[in-house]
Amino acid sequence: MEKIFSFFFLICSGVSLFGLIYQYDVSNRLVSTVGEMVSARIDYSRSKPMRRGNGWQVVVEYNYNVSGQTIKGNQLSLNGNRFILKSSAERAVMSLRSSKKVLIWYDPKRPTFSVLEPDIGIYGVGLFVCLLLYFVSKKYMKNWLIFIFQKTGRC
Repeated sequence: MEKIFSFFFLICSGVSLFGLIYQYDVSNRLVSTVGEMVSARIDYSRSKPMRRGNGWQVVVEYNYNVSGQTIKGNQLSLNGNRFILKSSAERAVMSLRSSKKVLIWYDPKRPTFSVLEPDIGIYGVGLFVCLLLYFVSKKYMKNWLIFIFQKTGRC
């Protein structure tokens, strides 16, 4: 049983590491340009089954020019547009509504891919947590399982 938990945390670490490397690669390619904010609002979104939980969706629309072509964008950050807390979503929308001109980051390889915030977020935290749980499970999981089975009378 302890090997299953350890393997699970190791797989989660691998997925988080892959996401972190992908976001890091994309964020290093992004170049900035000035664009125009069209709209920003908050919607409450319910998740589909087997997806992340319900949350607050920041719906943004902006325009920017690349090589004389006007492109429409709708991505807030590399982590997406969803927030768990309404207050965080409101802060993001208020900062976007305060100015008509915004700094937009786009990928020169794919100019239609753009974000307003090019930071790398949750994957780094996820990787750290999964690796920490992996090493903790390797060291202490057997003792935890014995304790739980003794308390429930399954030993």
